[in-house]
Order: sequence, then structure tokens, then C-alpha cells
Amino acid sequence: VTVKDATALGDGRLRNAVTGGDCPDPAVTDPTDPDFDPDCVVIDDIAAWTTFKSSNADDPVLPGDEVEYTITVINTGNVALTDPSDLPTFEDDLSEVLDDAEFTGASATSGTVSYSEPVLTWEGELLVGQEVTVTYSVTVNDAEDLGDGRLRNAVTGSPNCPDPAITDPADPDFDADCVVIDDISAWTVTKTSNASDPVLPGDVVEYTLTVENLGNVPLTAAEVSIEDDLSGVLDDATLDEASISASSGTASFSDPVLTWTGDLD
Repeated sequence: VTVKDATALGDGRLRNAVTGGDCPDPAVTDPTDPDFDPDCVVIDDIAAWTTFKSSNADDPVLPGDEVEYTITVINTGNVALTDPSDLPTFEDDLSEVLDDAEFTGASATSGTVSYSEPVLTWEGELLVGQEVTVTYSVTVNDAEDLGDGRLRNAVTGSPNCPDPAITDPADPDFDADCVVIDDISAWTVTKTSNASDPVLPGDVVEYTLTVENLGNVPLTAAEVSIEDDLSGVLDDATLDEASISASSGTASFSDPVLTWTGDLD
């Protein structure tokens, strides 16, 4: 027989018996029973453990959100994993998270969790059937401080999570038990003018509003709109409504407010 993967085990023990002749039927398969006969019964315990990773993030994540990751470590075999020279351990490389968020802390229900940027590490004993929960959190940066607009990281080093991690969901070997990907929804608007300082009577002043999708989620017109109240301008200047234009979306003016709305890929 070929032993199953750590995530697909039953009771973590291979136990079977031959019956007939000198071997009773039904078989006595309990080693503590005085009638147990090792000539008739073979018992092989399996040493195995797994990790499963998730986050509490909404979809999509927003700037300022705190995202908590949970890694559950489980002894799925039937052997206590307590050898100091070979304890269960995993790593979680946060490189593709820290371009968009800040690490804020970690804890574990058992064992030792440590963090040396950008890698979080856990190590500890696992008794038969024991589960250990490791949690850590990050806070998403402001929109203007984002990297690629995606939080992507993986736990590696456990029997079910390969190193290097496969983080592309299109890869047939991608495993959602090991990798978490949370896209960030974020956009900004900046405003400039072409005016000299000071402005003179008769000068034409052109304002430019730049709206930018800095996250990794396409946004619809229902989600993105801006207003520009010109009350503090129109007491000193006359608006050329024909000059209002937008490279995309719809810009309109209803005295004294200019409004823009549109999709942002």
C-alpha cells in the first residue's frame, strides 16, 4: 500500500491482521489484550501533520482595514511529534503583503512564533490529534502608499504546502489551503492648476483633476465619483463651461459644483 497524503488520512494508523490457522477470527488487534499475537497482526503508526491558512478579509480589502491571518497546524497522524531535533515548523513569507500593508503582531496557542521581516516562523510540539492556531495581522496602507494592490502570501514547509510556494491560482498545483490572496480596492484623486503665483486679472486658470485606481479591483461608476465646489472661485472668476472635459467617464457642472463619475479599471 502507499500511504495517503497528510491531508487525506483516516485514523493515522495502518492496522490489519491475517486470520485462520493459528490466527483467530475475529482478530485480536488491541496490543494491550493478553491474546494479541504480533505474528498475526501488524500495526504501523503514521507520523503526519498539516497546515491550513485563511484570512478574515472582506472581498475586496480597503485601505486602513486590519486583516487577520490564521494558520491551523494539525497532527493528522498517530505519532506524537515531540523530538526536539525534528519539530514541526513552517514559514510564511510576507514579502508580497508588506508592499501594501504593515505587520502588526502575531501569536500562537502553542509552540513558538517569531517574526523577522519579512518572514514569520512557527515551531512547536504536536501531540496526537492536537491543533495549534497561529494568528497574525497586518493593516492595509493608505491608497497612495500601496504597492501592487494585492495581499498575497503562503505558508510553506509543512508536508502539504510546498516550498517554494505556488501562488498563481491558474497553476494546476495551486493549493488554496496554503495560499491566501486578497485584492485591495482603492482609488485617489489629486488636483493641480496651471496658474502662476500670483494670478492676474484676465488670466485663464486651468484645473486638472486626476482620478487613479491604485488597487487591484476594477471599479464602477457607482463606486467612484468626485465633487469640486467652486464657490470660492466663482466670486472671483467666470467658469468656461465649454472647457470642461474628461478623458473617461462623465464630467458635469451644476452651479457651483463640478461632478465627475466613471468606471476605473
